Amino acid sequence: MTRSIKGKFTIFIVLIILVAVALTVGPTTYICSNITQNILLDHSKEGMEGVSKTIEDRRKQALLQASLLAEYSGVAQAIEERDTEKVLTILTPLAKGLGLDFITVGDAAGTVIARTHEPNKRGDSILNQKNVQLSLQGETSSFIESGTVVKLSARAGVPIKNQRGAIVGTLSLGYDLSREELVDSLKELFGTEITLFLQDVRVNTTLTKDGKRLVGTKLDPQIADIVLQKQQNYIGEANILGIPYITSYMPLKGPDGKAMGVIFAGEPRDKLDQLVRKIVSTVIFITILVMAICIGVTYFVTKKMIGPVKVLADQATEIAAGNLAFNTLEVKTKDELGQLASSFKAMTSNLRDVVIKINEKADTVSYSAQVLSSSAQQTSAGATETASTMSEMSTTIEHISENLNGISELSQGTNRDANSGSEGIANLNSQMQVITTSTQGVSRAIYGLNQQSLEITQIVELISKIANQTNLLALNAAIEAARAGEQGKGFAVVAEEVRKLAEQSAEATKEINRLINNMQMEAGKAVETMEKGNKEVEEGKKVVNEVGILFGNIIASVQKLTEQIQDVTSAMEEMSGGVQNVVASTEEQTASMEEISASAESLLGLAKDLNELVTAFRIK
Repeated sequence: MTRSIKGKFTIFIVLIILVAVALTVGPTTYICSNITQNILLDHSKEGMEGVSKTIEDRRKQALLQASLLAEYSGVAQAIEERDTEKVLTILTPLAKGLGLDFITVGDAAGTVIARTHEPNKRGDSILNQKNVQLSLQGETSSFIESGTVVKLSARAGVPIKNQRGAIVGTLSLGYDLSREELVDSLKELFGTEITLFLQDVRVNTTLTKDGKRLVGTKLDPQIADIVLQKQQNYIGEANILGIPYITSYMPLKGPDGKAMGVIFAGEPRDKLDQLVRKIVSTVIFITILVMAICIGVTYFVTKKMIGPVKVLADQATEIAAGNLAFNTLEVKTKDELGQLASSFKAMTSNLRDVVIKINEKADTVSYSAQVLSSSAQQTSAGATETASTMSEMSTTIEHISENLNGISELSQGTNRDANSGSEGIANLNSQMQVITTSTQGVSRAIYGLNQQSLEITQIVELISKIANQTNLLALNAAIEAARAGEQGKGFAVVAEEVRKLAEQSAEATKEINRLINNMQMEAGKAVETMEKGNKEVEEGKKVVNEVGILFGNIIASVQKLTEQIQDVTSAMEEMSGGVQNVVASTEEQTASMEEISASAESLLGLAKDLNELVTAFRIK
């Protein structure tokens, strides 16, 4: 059983599609997995760095607020009098208003007088805290520390002095890093799970199991060794209580600069797997859809293409059976099938004409055979004279052939030189095109730079206005601080610093404006130069193209001349050989004439046989 072309073609296309699918899905899965994993790693790293920055901002904010509260009226007197109620009355509203999680007040011996977050807990010592130790030495400081009540915090310590300048106590205040609201807000902000460790123990986390936060659980020992002992970041995959995560860990450094805890940010590995599965499913769906479309299109196209081929095959079978009387297929397309159908039609028509002519010629052959015998004698006499003429012609042809060979060699050399010149013109044209493209790219880049410098100028002007306004505000703040007297000294210092920064910003914006103006002038000159260069390059390209056309014409003419010379040379050589053959044949012709008469009778018999064969074809 023969398999049709349509079936073979369809199977071939399907196999190609299947191979394409196999070569697409595998690499796509691998690439998508790597890209998605890198995205999640970057996401977890951003979350980790964001948590670290948030904690650092809290620490700095605590230091600023501690400095302000140390100067607050009545605080030093209440501490010196060890009046817990008065201290709480003053500081508790301030703590709420400033958004502080706690304020711990200690005396000159480091004993707690009051806590805003635990009003009933006092009398214990907080001398173990670094910020308290420095405060009692007269220094203001801020650290990430652990406390008696607050397990982990960003806190600041500041000495409290009486009117005589003596240290009567300390303020230790800040933000509780073990509050669940903190990690929940950071998770919402950065989109990752967040955990804070004190040493290797989770003190605050968004991770849950069975509806409970995993507070109190420990860090993986291998990761703890990297982050806590070696004080290095760890970014990669890790199992957290049996669940794989894409993670980022970094040390949380304490007052001594060493790791006292760990910051964690990460996302479950199954999120990566879900994304990869979703992408792969989409790719497979699209691939199957494309495959179905391709198979449908292939079936339609092959059906349209193979239909005429099948009809032609049937007609060829009819011809093989001797039937030339059918109507041939009309195919109106202008592709290969149309050409095949047209050629098949012409072949059938020509074959029909040949059969008719053979029938006619068979009769003519029969008559000619009779005449042939009488002509043989006359031909023998003319053959002798022809042999003499052919010998002279052979000598003349040899001289002509030698001259043509010399001309052919000259034309080939000219052709090689013209080709070399044409190649040089083509290379020159390519280089001119590269120069044009590069020049246009530089022009666009300079124009884009000029536009961006205009935008920078607008931004700098805005910064300058803000700096001037800030300077005025700082001056007003300094005046108000001066009016406040002793209580406004701290604020006056801050105002003065702000004013200096504003003046520096204004000076910087002026310098930036000057640099941008210079850059715009140079960019404008560069653009003009590039435009002039472009015009020169275009003129050069026109000249090169004209020369290239001339070389092309020369090459075409030389090639045509070479071909004609070679054709003539070949014809001369063939003619020379033919003449020699004619001479030899003429000598034999006389002897052959005797055999022609005998063959004429055989020819009559063959003509009859030919008529019988032609009748096998049906042409009407």
